[in-house]
Amino acid sequence: LGKEQLPMNLVRADEVLPTDFVLDVRGINERAEVHIPGSIHIPLGELAGRVDQIPHHQRVVVYCASGGRSPISYSILRNAGIVDVHELLGGVEEARRSCPGLVASP
Repeated sequence: LGKEQLPMNLVRADEVLPTDFVLDVRGINERAEVHIPGSIHIPLGELAGRVDQIPHHQRVVVYCASGGRSPISYSILRNAGIVDVHELLGGVEEARRSCPGLVASP
């Protein structure tokens, strides 16, 4: 999908900072079940067309449910020239287990 294969930058849930731009690439129904408050929701299928909404000079932490879609998102963002991109290790499901204060459920 991308122009180049880059090593992933991974962060654990307890390493997410208040200054991070946190990007949720899951579907709308998944987000309704659990999400990281303050995160921005752009489903993976829309990301390439909305990459202009992602800051180029802020650390971006991208997450999905368990780590299947965020590597694709990582590649899209890196290939768009966004350098400081990180994947949330294990996705929101791992964050719910390891750092429950980070996530919100209805």
